[in-house]
Amino acid sequence: MGQSQTPQGLYRPEFEHDNCGIGAVVNIRGKKSHRIVTDALRIVEHLEHRAGKDAEGKTGDGVGILTQISHRFFEKVCKPLHIHIGGERDYGVGMFFFPQDELKRNQAKNIFEVIVKKEGLNFLGWREVPIHPEVLGKTAVDCMPCILQAFIERPERVEKGIDFDRRLYVVRRVFEQSSDDTYVVSLSSRTIVYKGMFLVGQLRQFFGDLQDEDYESAIAMVHSRFSTNTAPSWQRAHPNRFIVHNGEINTIQGNADKMLAREENMVSPYFKGKIHKTLPVIDRSGSDSAMLDNTLEFLVMSGMHLALMMPMMADFFETGIQSGPMTAGAFATWACFGVALGAALRMRSKDERSEAFGAFASGIPGGVTEPTLYGICFQHTRCFIGLIAGGFVGGAIAGMFDLKGYVMTSANFLSVLGYVGGTDTNLIVGIVASVMSLVVAAVCVALIIPLVIVRRRPALRDEVRRRFHM
Repeated sequence: MGQSQTPQGLYRPEFEHDNCGIGAVVNIRGKKSHRIVTDALRIVEHLEHRAGKDAEGKTGDGVGILTQISHRFFEKVCKPLHIHIGGERDYGVGMFFFPQDELKRNQAKNIFEVIVKKEGLNFLGWREVPIHPEVLGKTAVDCMPCILQAFIERPERVEKGIDFDRRLYVVRRVFEQSSDDTYVVSLSSRTIVYKGMFLVGQLRQFFGDLQDEDYESAIAMVHSRFSTNTAPSWQRAHPNRFIVHNGEINTIQGNADKMLAREENMVSPYFKGKIHKTLPVIDRSGSDSAMLDNTLEFLVMSGMHLALMMPMMADFFETGIQSGPMTAGAFATWACFGVALGAALRMRSKDERSEAFGAFASGIPGGVTEPTLYGICFQHTRCFIGLIAGGFVGGAIAGMFDLKGYVMTSANFLSVLGYVGGTDTNLIVGIVASVMSLVVAAVCVALIIPLVIVRRRPALRDEVRRRFHM
C-alpha cells in the first residue's frame, strides 16, 4: 500500500518534511446536511497548488476528508446487507485498508472479529466500499488496498459517544499490534475518514459514498498532501483520526521519546485496567502528523477534553505571548484562552468545570496556527463565543502596540472562521475588527481607571459609597 521507507545511501526517513493544504466546513448548530460535505470537497478541489503529484500527473500524494458518521446513509446501505445497526451512535464504523491478497485479507478480517469478541463487543458485519479505481493513475492503482468497512454494535451498558469510542480505541490498538498488513483508517461511533493517493479532483469521484445525497454531516475537514521528500502512500494521506496538519514538527523525535519514557507510569481510570493494551501510544513508523494524532487521541481517550487540548497542541513559541505580551501574536494566544474558558463554561459536572477552569486559570500557553483546529469548538456555542471574545479582547491590547500587525492578524483570523473571502475583503474587515477591538479596550480602560483611583483614595472611596449608598 506504499513505497519502501528503508534507508538508502544518504536518505533517512526520519528527515522527511511535508507541507500541505487544509480546509474545514462546520455548521455551528450541529445540523447535518449533504451540502457540508460537498462544500468541503469543493474546497479541496481548489487546493491543487497545495497538493503534490507524480511526474505522470495522474497520481497524487494524498487527499482525504473526515466527516461525522451519516446515520441516514449507513442505515440505507446496510439494510440490503442484513446488517442491523440500530439507532444513531448505537454502532461504530471502521474504515480498513486490507491487503489485496485474499488469504492475507481473510486472515486479518478473522483476527479483527476475534478481537472484537474478546473485548466484549458484538461484530455486525463487513461492507465493501463502492469505489471507482478507473479514475486513478497507475501508481495509485498498483498499491491500492482493498477497502472495507466494519460495523460493531454498542453494548447497552456502554454510554453513547466517547465511552463507546474508548472501547473501540482499545479494539483498534490491539488489532494494530496483531496485524502488520492492514491499516485502520478510522474506527469510531462519531467520525469516519475517506482518503487515498488521489489528485484533488479524484476524492469525490473515487468514493461513491461521498456522492450520495443521503450522506450528511455537520462537520467536514479536508486535506491535500504535498510531500517534499516523503514517499506517498495510502496510509499517509490525511485526515488522520483526529486532525489534519500542515507543516512539520521539528521536535518530533524528542516528543516521541518523552511519550515512550512516560508509558511505564501512565494510568487512567477511564480504561478500567486496559490501558496496557493501548501501548505504545505512538506508532514510530508514522509521519510527524500521525504521531501528533496518536498522542492527541490517547489523551482524549484518557479523559482530557478536546477543546482544552487545543491550546496545548498549538505552536506557542512562534506566535504566543512568549514573543512579547504586546505583539499581534498574542491575538491567537488569547483566542486559545477564550476557547478554554468557553469549554469550561459548558462542562456539566462540578469536577469537569473545576478541571477546565484550572487549565484556563493556569494560562495554558499556545497560539493557534492550525485553522482547522477551530472547527472542533464550533460544535459548542460557548466555546465559539470564548474564541471570539478571547481573540478580540486579548488582541485589542496587542493592537494598541502593533496596529499594523494586528490588522493583518485579524484579517487572517476572520478568514479562517469563514466569514469573509478574498485578500482585499479580509483586510477591510480586519481593519473594522481592529477598530471594534480597540473600542472594547478603551471602554474597559475607561471603567477600570476610575475604579483604581477610587480604590487608592480612601476619602474619595468613602464619598462614593455615601452617595451611592454602597
